[in-house]
Formats: sequence, C-alpha cells, structure tokens
Amino acid sequence: MAADNFDPAYKNKRLNKTIPKRIKDLRNAPKQLEYGMDLINLEAVVQLAEAPQILTIGYCLLMLRNKMNLPNEQPETIRCWIDRLYNEIAKHGLSVLKPDYPGSLSMPRKYELAGLLTGSGH
Repeated sequence: MAADNFDPAYKNKRLNKTIPKRIKDLRNAPKQLEYGMDLINLEAVVQLAEAPQILTIGYCLLMLRNKMNLPNEQPETIRCWIDRLYNEIAKHGLSVLKPDYPGSLSMPRKYELAGLLTGSGH
C-alpha cells in the first residue's frame, strides 16, 4: 500500500473548491463509503453490521495514510500497520481517529479493515 493512496481531499468542481477531508457513509446506500473523491463499496466485507463501523473504516484509512507519510515509518506488511493502529486505539480509544467527531464510531474487527485493504472481504 503506497502512502499516496487514500487521498481524503474532495474537489467540488461546481464551487471550484477543495475540501481537505471528506469521509462519510451513505445513508441511502448501505455499505458504501465516500472517501475523498472515491466511493468505496464494502459489500464484500460481509461482517460489517452498521454505519458507524463503515465510518470508522474511513477514519482508519485516514490515520493509516497519515502514519505512512511520516519519515522513517516503513512497516513491511499491512498486518503490521493494522496492528499498530489497533494498539493505538486500544490505548487511547476511538477518539484518536477523529477527536472532534460529534457522532458515534464503532470499531470493526481487524479482518474487515484488512479485507478492504487487500481486496479480499470474504
């Protein structure tokens, strides 16, 4: 996974404006996540049960992307990155993902996040 993946920026062409971060679940399309300019289909990640888990996955992607952009950060596997992320969440809670988020987040299992990142959501 390259550090330049998962760009959270959203470019609104109509307003000619770029929003630095856009992460939201789609209420009318379950198991869909808007992340920057991308629409991520999570249908294959069958164990996701609720919208807060989908939103949490978006913020996990953002945190992983930010960590990968730090100098001298070169874990060798996706599992290593996910383990580091989940350890940080275990120590500090879900607020490390988005401390100013007013709603609720719900943690998916590591396997759902790994399934999304590797494309094997089964």
